Amino acid sequence: MIIIEFCGTPGVGKSTLCKTITTELQGIGLVAECRENWLESIRHSLFRRIKRKGYCICCRFYRSFPSLIKKTSLSEKKNLNKWLAKIIETDYFIVSSKRKKIILFDEGIIQFITSISHENEIGNALLSAANSTRKEIISTPYLIFNCSLDTITNIDRIRERNRNDRFFKYSNEELPKQLLQKKRNIDKVLELYQDCKIIDLNMSDFEYAKSYAMREIISFYNINYRESVEQ
Repeated sequence: MIIIEFCGTPGVGKSTLCKTITTELQGIGLVAECRENWLESIRHSLFRRIKRKGYCICCRFYRSFPSLIKKTSLSEKKNLNKWLAKIIETDYFIVSSKRKKIILFDEGIIQFITSISHENEIGNALLSAANSTRKEIISTPYLIFNCSLDTITNIDRIRERNRNDRFFKYSNEELPKQLLQKKRNIDKVLELYQDCKIIDLNMSDFEYAKSYAMREIISFYNINYRESVEQ
């Protein structure tokens, strides 16, 4: 199995690209699944149980990183709880998809980490804790696409999104600053992923981005599949 994650600021087109590529991979005979389709297919009651299990491990996490928790604000603690729930959800997705050749995340480990501290720079202690946790659940080849758009186009796409989106509430003056902070946090997290293959992907031309990502995914799959067979 290989794991693909599309990360980037809100509105760049991660989910659309992820679902489109999943369909195309399935169309050429590869057994692939994306997180969003999986979430839509599982029973809601099961999804709630997964989330509850995530919240239950918070106390164990807090005991493991006491100095980190003391420095964490109340709002960040709530986001930390949500992040831990997402980690359990991610782990469940990986385990339940073990028969798939390729699994794709429109929002995965990287994106979740950057959501712990929305408006501020992620601290090193938090990064260290998050990185140690991701290493516990991921032991398979990991390909990351760092998706980006120019700021004006990114803002326009956010304005077209659902009003419930967290970034929708910001004014046109505040929004560029928030997007920049999100991008900085993503870049900071990506520095921890030097053991993975990371590809910068400009999303201004969706069709080109899709074709380029498809070629890279198939190449990455073929290389890692051959290695696993040889071993």
